[in-house]
Amino acid sequence: MKKYEIAVSELLECYNDRAKSSGVNLGYRFNNQSIEIFECHPSKEHERGFFEFMVAKITFVNTKQHWKIFRLTGNLKWVSYKRFPIAKTLEEALSSIESDDDRLFWGVAC
Repeated sequence: MKKYEIAVSELLECYNDRAKSSGVNLGYRFNNQSIEIFECHPSKEHERGFFEFMVAKITFVNTKQHWKIFRLTGNLKWVSYKRFPIAKTLEEALSSIESDDDRLFWGVAC
């Protein structure tokens, strides 16, 4: 688990300066077999004072020993990232999210 935290933290580090200059914080959470990466935007309209913009979800499929990469669509459903749906390692999955060739993942932080 610690190895995964370090890998995700390194990905977010490269976007952190741009995000903070826009008033956005980057974060991640572990949810069962998944890692969810998100941007946290300040907002006066929301009760908590912020809202989360989901960047990506990476899920480990234990039976196949690979990672699946998902993006959030406009109707708030997670769908497989068509350009690179499966990665053998977490580092490969994070690399495809970082490159964001289709510009589907990053919002303000990009």
